[in-house]
Amino acid sequence: MSALLVKAVQTREKSGKKIKNVKEGLMIYGMSDRLKSLRMEKGYTQKLVAERVRTSQAEICRYESGEKSPGLERLLQLSIVYRCSLDYLVGKDTRRSHWEDDEDAHIGTCCKKK
Repeated sequence: MSALLVKAVQTREKSGKKIKNVKEGLMIYGMSDRLKSLRMEKGYTQKLVAERVRTSQAEICRYESGEKSPGLERLLQLSIVYRCSLDYLVGKDTRRSHWEDDEDAHIGTCCKKK
């Protein structure tokens, strides 16, 4: 069992919330807080985010409370909505984007005139 998973399970147990199944325990530690912080920072409602990623407001609530972990496709959609990298969303990087330092980097070399 990975250290992140163990930490997530321990945190859920300390909070008094029971983990109903193994899948529920796979929520990456801290990701729910990061998702909520990004949404609040942008001034978005759960309903607005849900509409943008084509899911329900209840599903976004579950992600933010740590009850459920978004799948890869949903994480990609959320990273687009919040304009951040997947690494940032899942806590692997502290930079929101790999392009923070270079505003033109997101254009890509294929799009720049030679």
